[in-house]
Amino acid sequence: MSRGSSPYLKISPVFRTALQGRALWETAEQLGQIGAWEWNTRAERLVWSDNTFRLFGYEPGEVEPTPERAFERIHPADLERVRNEHGSVQDGKAPSPLEYRVVRPDGAVRRLHATPVVEEREPRHRRIVGFVRDITEQRCAEHAVAAQRALSSALATWDSFRPGAERLLRELAEALGLEAGAMWVPDGHVLTARVFWSVATAEAQTLERVLSGLRVPMVVGLPGRAWHSKHPVAPAGPAPGESFLERRANGTGGMYAALALPAVHDDEVLAVVVLYSSEPFTLGERLMDALTDAGLQLGAFLGRRRGILRPQTLTSRELEVLRLAAEGLARHEIQARLLLSRSTVKTHFEHIYAKLGVSSRVAAVATALREGLIE
Repeated sequence: MSRGSSPYLKISPVFRTALQGRALWETAEQLGQIGAWEWNTRAERLVWSDNTFRLFGYEPGEVEPTPERAFERIHPADLERVRNEHGSVQDGKAPSPLEYRVVRPDGAVRRLHATPVVEEREPRHRRIVGFVRDITEQRCAEHAVAAQRALSSALATWDSFRPGAERLLRELAEALGLEAGAMWVPDGHVLTARVFWSVATAEAQTLERVLSGLRVPMVVGLPGRAWHSKHPVAPAGPAPGESFLERRANGTGGMYAALALPAVHDDEVLAVVVLYSSEPFTLGERLMDALTDAGLQLGAFLGRRRGILRPQTLTSRELEVLRLAAEGLARHEIQARLLLSRSTVKTHFEHIYAKLGVSSRVAAVATALREGLIE
């Protein structure tokens, strides 16, 4: 090295600008959860940017990018659709934006959206470039808003326990794209599924038959984990006793617990809403926060109606008699309204008093209102 020369390699301004631009782009990719890719359909050559590797669960340069490598990460439920799109593009069809899920090596399920752009050459020999973006959190945010709306709607129209709980399960499940639901309530030291809702599929209807009458210790399965944590939970791995519920669920054709939402009031869990699906469910941070708030809202609602959570002792006719009594109707008016005989109405009141442990009409109505047995 001649006297006075710099010990450092001199980089031209153009090259330095290019390096800085690449570093800026790589940073932007990671911050924006996006990746870039290029596919030459003739050479079957696929190129990924560094962050595209990461979005598919690889380290940059860890594997050679190929369509098959990408297919290895596609969620099984989306794989056929993605393969069909890939084949159509190979046959010359214009590519379309595509949304699909990938399963990373750690089991995390992420939702990606690919946007392709074609540089036309020949119909079968084209260079296609595009972007892929992780939209998992966006979908979770949309689910969070939908779940809050569903809960508010269901509670605003709540009439009595069974139809009210069924509508709650239906609206929450539909808002989150799930297929079935059950409300688990305590019965001594176990949880029992009291109310069900499901879409009209054989798997979901079989789930109801499997869970109906099931009495599960409060330390078992997803309902038990939600009961003890007092926070929404989604499956992250087997918990003690969970294999038992999974064995029972295997008879449903693959319907599993996807999410458990505890109804919490004054630091006490009153019930657990469990939603079921045949596919994995992603519980993002924003959705977790929204469901935690929903659990508190549901808990406050049920806290004013604790009586409805216990095994029902009053018949539907006895509840009708109580509602009319609460409206101030005399016995003969109740008799006329329900087309019952005088002795039948008298017998209903006697049964109501015995079941509620009271000795008067006023006390029966007060107890029923306090425990939420009637509105």
